[in-house]
Amino acid sequence: MAEQAAVITAEITPNPKTLKFNMGRTIVETGSVNFTDAARAKGVLLAETLFGISNVLGIMAGHDFVTV
Repeated sequence: MAEQAAVITAEITPNPKTLKFNMGRTIVETGSVNFTDAARAKGVLLAETLFGISNVLGIMAGHDFVTV
């Protein structure tokens, strides 16, 4: 099966230190998840990868978006 390219768009939020990334695909089936530090993200590849970027202090993921 051929992989489809991901289309990711970014938008600003009311918090100037936060960006919302619309992923165009399901990230979380129901509800949302919140990672307040890298230790809580252990075992979740996307969150671990994002915490590897300097100045990332928290991650919240919903159905089809990630806020950093």
